[in-house]
Amino acid sequence: MNVPMRSVQTIAGSLRQALDYVEASTGINLHRGRLREYLELLDRAAAGECVDGPSLWGAALESADIEAAATLRADVLTRVRHRLGELAAGPLVPNGLPDAGRDLAFELATASLMQGVDPDVDMERPSDVVLCAEGHPVLIECKRPSSAGAFRRRMIDGYRQLSNHRRDGQAGYGAIAADLSLLVNPGNGILPAESRDAAINALYGHIRLWLQMAAEELQRARRNVRDDAGVHLLFFRLRCLVGIANGPPVVAQVWHAEPLIALDSPEFALIYRAMCRVQHFSREVHIVDAADPRALGVVPNR
Repeated sequence: MNVPMRSVQTIAGSLRQALDYVEASTGINLHRGRLREYLELLDRAAAGECVDGPSLWGAALESADIEAAATLRADVLTRVRHRLGELAAGPLVPNGLPDAGRDLAFELATASLMQGVDPDVDMERPSDVVLCAEGHPVLIECKRPSSAGAFRRRMIDGYRQLSNHRRDGQAGYGAIAADLSLLVNPGNGILPAESRDAAINALYGHIRLWLQMAAEELQRARRNVRDDAGVHLLFFRLRCLVGIANGPPVVAQVWHAEPLIALDSPEFALIYRAMCRVQHFSREVHIVDAADPRALGVVPNR
């Protein structure tokens, strides 16, 4: 699925509204720290001032996750109220070190996306994001790796967390959502493209390439945890700035759903129907390897 692109000039107002909503809902003031610097950068750029490019691009990219919080119910935000202050902490530009604020921002973005499946999506009960699909619980653990080595560790963490939830009696479907943006584009560079479609195809191409490169790491992560983790699906997100036809950079974002179960299974059919309710979801099922053991059936009935 791909989210509509937006110009940098439209982002400052949306970010300011999102911060106002979070503060009104939780009493937490987020007009400070890193988020205040984002607003200042975006405002200066909108006014035509010369600002540092990488910092501006980072602000434009990361503002979208904060804006996602404004789509969540106040009671969901209250659930993570004790962590919301982390959103304003940390360096202006990611430095590869653990960053609790950016981790939370990705969790909020994932919860926002999953409202398409379940408007009553919740957080931290017990997983980062929890929802219901056709009466079945779905537990999602969110990871934001900053390096190839961290990718494997974060995936193992996700499997172990879901395994622990199973031992505690939590049933349903399990998923791990990972943000690949830092791995693919650590410097917040701008991807040149001839058109919007070309940009989206390029982002999907980067995701597929990363999946191929990380195949061994993913298999190793699965082997290093208990068999009862019950992970049915992986989500991968990639976002970056793209420059189309010499125009101003715009934010582009795609999500890829990678099933870990056979495509002709009842479990996949249910997950597929649920994901079809997510806005901008692309209904095609792509099998990169024809010998993939999951490729046993056809696209489920819609």
